[in-house]
Amino acid sequence: MVPGQGSTVVVTGSGATPVDTGTGPRTYLGISANYAFGNTFSTSALRYTATLGTTRLLGGLGGRVNFEYQPSTAAFGGDVNLTYNLGEGTLAPYLGLGAGVTYSSNNPAFTTSGDYLDYYANGIVGVDYRFTDSIGLFAEANPRYYFSNNGSGTGLAASASGGFGIGVRAGLKFSF
Repeated sequence: MVPGQGSTVVVTGSGATPVDTGTGPRTYLGISANYAFGNTFSTSALRYTATLGTTRLLGGLGGRVNFEYQPSTAAFGGDVNLTYNLGEGTLAPYLGLGAGVTYSSNNPAFTTSGDYLDYYANGIVGVDYRFTDSIGLFAEANPRYYFSNNGSGTGLAASASGGFGIGVRAGLKFSF
């Protein structure tokens, strides 16, 4: 038979949901747990983060905002970052640079209470693993340089006036 004259065409595939590789806006929401390594190693350095971002903010650059909470010190933080995706698809690495602030109510030695802000510059080296077009996992390293060490939220040693720390983060990412 000739196609279009009573024949049936059957298309088969893997059944996997295709991953978006278009050029339109790609917004995402992430939730994660992270661990901050400072000048001291502590099991109380676990933090939780919510992320809102886009992979296509301007040209090849994306942007994101992180909101962080550290239960052991009741510290809150937030940062803004520019990101650059090194690829798209199921496995997508990315880089980023940004700046942020951490708020806490104790100094590192826990000898006085008050309100303390610590500013930092940070980097991001990460990878997304997308199961579907809208759900995936991500993992990243998050080096930070704190310009001060006034509060307990930095994870730095009490004797440090500021300094370098690194964290690792892993979580779920929902794209829409």
